[in-house]
Amino acid sequence: MFGGAKGISYSKSPGSYLKNSVVFSWGFIELSMWFWIFITLREERRERAKKLIEQRKAEAAKRT
Repeated sequence: MFGGAKGISYSKSPGSYLKNSVVFSWGFIELSMWFWIFITLREERRERAKKLIEQRKAEAAKRT
């Protein structure tokens, strides 16, 4: 319709971009990197929370 080939002989399928191995590889690597970042940040957040809890417990123990 807009900027594409017209006619019955050519029809663009929804998954035609996935057939291109370069695009698929780039998407896979990008998704993998974002997943790795998410996992790393989640682990760091848990470690910080544990340290904060330990600090608060130590402060509470000093008060009593």
